[in-house]
Amino acid sequence: MALSPRRIGRTLLKVILAIGALLACARVLVYFGEKVPMIEEVGPSVAAGPLTTTPIMFAQTDFYGYPTRVEAELGRLTVSARRDTVTDQPISLRFVKLPSTATSPGPPVVYLAGGPGGSGVNTASGDRFRFFMKLREVGDVIALDQRGTP
Repeated sequence: MALSPRRIGRTLLKVILAIGALLACARVLVYFGEKVPMIEEVGPSVAAGPLTTTPIMFAQTDFYGYPTRVEAELGRLTVSARRDTVTDQPISLRFVKLPSTATSPGPPVVYLAGGPGGSGVNTASGDRFRFFMKLREVGDVIALDQRGTP
């Protein structure tokens, strides 16, 4: 029994629509999933008191962006959660420092993430990566997790 061209066309259309729906669902999962910055350590960590820095290659995680990597420093600054008491548990503030591309850099630009639990480091590697790269033309850019966000 032969299938009519019309029936083949409808079946093909259903298959294409199903594949499109699956791809759309996958895109939504990628977009709304937790974005962890792509960080590759390229040298030893250096500790100076409460500050530890590590040279890294920092890359974007934006779904539409081409993989772009830049040299940077990943740091952690350990401070007291409350400055009015020394018995309080310390917290570790993570940051990434993107060096300036200017021949005569100005003061650093410090980015603080908004919202509860927001991460400046994750934001710098996400869909605002290109914006952070443009800011480097002004001075060093420091993206800070000011709440001790892991």
